[in-house]
Amino acid sequence: MLGLRSLHGGHGGVETHIKHLAHRLAEGDAEVLVLERAPYVTPDDPVDPANVKRWSLPAPKDKHLEALIHSTIGVFAAAWWRPDVLHVHAIGPALVTPLGRLMGMRVVVTHHGDDYNREKWSKFAKTMIRLGEQMAGRFSNGIISVSGLAANRLRTDYPRQRVEHVPNGVPPTPAPRKTWPNGVDPGQKYILNVARLVPEKRQIDLVRAFEKVRDKHPDWSLVLVGSAVTASPYEAEILQAAAPGSRIHCLGHQTGDDLAAAFAGADLFVLPSSHEGNPIAMLEAMSASLPILASDIPPNLEIELPAACYYPLGDTDSLAQALDAVMGGQAERRIDWSDKLQKYRWEEVTRRTASFYNQVCGRT
Repeated sequence: MLGLRSLHGGHGGVETHIKHLAHRLAEGDAEVLVLERAPYVTPDDPVDPANVKRWSLPAPKDKHLEALIHSTIGVFAAAWWRPDVLHVHAIGPALVTPLGRLMGMRVVVTHHGDDYNREKWSKFAKTMIRLGEQMAGRFSNGIISVSGLAANRLRTDYPRQRVEHVPNGVPPTPAPRKTWPNGVDPGQKYILNVARLVPEKRQIDLVRAFEKVRDKHPDWSLVLVGSAVTASPYEAEILQAAAPGSRIHCLGHQTGDDLAAAFAGADLFVLPSSHEGNPIAMLEAMSASLPILASDIPPNLEIELPAACYYPLGDTDSLAQALDAVMGGQAERRIDWSDKLQKYRWEEVTRRTASFYNQVCGRT
């Protein structure tokens, strides 16, 4: 597995996906080697299953060079280990696909989203990420797409390529909450968002919408879980809004029981993103039976929630109205999404991924 920051120290959906997938593959008969970026590995990381190995490789902590340099080093490390499959995650790292093939490896690429649409990238960086997608389309042994819409586009753009739609998985339902998140008064209702603090996640839209209706609903707070990988003006703007008395709480990056508690105790989950692949945080919120409000971008619409769960991207007035309706209404605080979550079970995702490996290896 190549393309993540760290199995336990990353902040994004790619890291979450790889952690669950690697652990579940290891529960079978697979050995999994995860190639991590050294700056994000810490000595107190949790213990992994015996069949999961982790190699920490050099990487500059630079958003433009980090992925490319680490992925290049990672291909040489993988070639030394001689895996049945080199699985590259995300289309930026997929730039090294031809190098992996030249070294005699079978290369599978998971397309986690159209990363060239992320607001943080320069024009040159976006061009390079698009080139990564092209390298995957032309030179990999197969592409897995977490989005069905993206899978259809890839089949059109690369008609000779093997493309499979395998969505993200959803973890088990969180345990009941025992305490309120840090800073939130016990008994207070709260809106939850879980995402990295980067512009395309649009937390600022949620903050502005909450501010429009906050005074009408003194028994509600807004809880933001997530952080930026490096300090940024966007993160500073969010933190400034979360001043004392604002009832906006920034909890930073959370994992494990702390993250599960945040989901389990929430009364509403909001995902205002302008860019997603297949939104893991929304699936986690659904697993926790939370009501959902989400921007109407195609990856969010692909989850096929009721129309009332969506609002126009960037329209803070519409989002404020939707928040007001939930905060002031008598709507159900828990919704059974189990029917919609069936295809997102990690057991099924792992089975289909392993089947794709076997196809690539000529075993089926």
